[in-house]
Amino acid sequence: MKNMNKAICLILIISILLSCKDHKESNQIYTSVSSQTELTDHEEMLKSLPDDPVAIAEIASKQMIHHNNLQSFDILKSRKNIWTPFPPNLTKILGVLDTIEPYELSIHRPYENRLIGACVSESYFLAGLLRHKNIPVRVRAGYFKNINKFREHIIVFWEEVARYKGFNAQLMKEDTLAWKKNQNDYTQSQLEADHRIEHWVCEYWNKQEKQWILLDANNDFLKLSSKIEVGYELPIEYFEYAHEAWINMRTNSEYNPEMHAEYPQDGRSHIRSQLLADFLNLLNHDISCYSNIDIPSKEFIKERTYEDLTVQELSELDKLANLLSKNPSTDELIKFYNDSKTLKIRSAQLDSFSFVSSIK
Repeated sequence: MKNMNKAICLILIISILLSCKDHKESNQIYTSVSSQTELTDHEEMLKSLPDDPVAIAEIASKQMIHHNNLQSFDILKSRKNIWTPFPPNLTKILGVLDTIEPYELSIHRPYENRLIGACVSESYFLAGLLRHKNIPVRVRAGYFKNINKFREHIIVFWEEVARYKGFNAQLMKEDTLAWKKNQNDYTQSQLEADHRIEHWVCEYWNKQEKQWILLDANNDFLKLSSKIEVGYELPIEYFEYAHEAWINMRTNSEYNPEMHAEYPQDGRSHIRSQLLADFLNLLNHDISCYSNIDIPSKEFIKERTYEDLTVQELSELDKLANLLSKNPSTDELIKFYNDSKTLKIRSAQLDSFSFVSSIK
């Protein structure tokens, strides 16, 4: 009996060790490069990068400025716009930064010399820096949530954004008061719907805490737009994963999917887009839904509507959301993709970096 107990204990210990090894290897796969995090030049600019993920996020935040933050930092519209290369490949971004003072990442970059971008470009840039330091990281697609508490502040912020960008310029020129009412009524309607803003963010593996933690290279946006101050590690209370939105939309009859609407997509269609984009990110197939290089994938993800979905597609999307809610291994993600009848895209097979590539 004692020998049997010892054998059982030994088996359990071996199982635990193998499980830890598999878990580690599953995480390490997210240190491999992808189409947007590959570095083929300008490596000298990254020699001074620290090892701490949060410190790297801080450095990344000093290289870009979100297009909705320009007016808050008094960036003149007359300045020559320095837009982030798109798709936001790490090598191309560094190439542009290398031509603008201070020509390196370690020195604080003035706002007017930062690349103009958005959460998609900011996230892939940060992911590229982290992977260069062999830190497991993946880009996630979802939404900001719980950010509409300070309504008057939010209304003023979006009025300033609209004024800076010249939205509805003809009405603004003809009748400023009517323009202001029109703009603020729209923002108010968004607040009434508890609108959730599309957001892409990094998620890095924290060895000490043994969990994935959200990491955002732009914490200025929440402070400026919603009067919410956060660090570079984004608290989970402010982020809704795409699979969470899908599950809520499909299972809760009182859930309003239009809070996720992003023109020209209705809420349900946009949630589907984010769910698929998130899935492909986890398979190391970057940004297919935004890249004009990959038109068929972009059309499938961004232009196919919820109303067009077949029963089989809906079933597979339900299963996908359920799978993502369980933080699956990469093997589980790959198997799901390979078994899918409706969610495959040709570009994933043709992407030599993706985990489901057929050309490796």
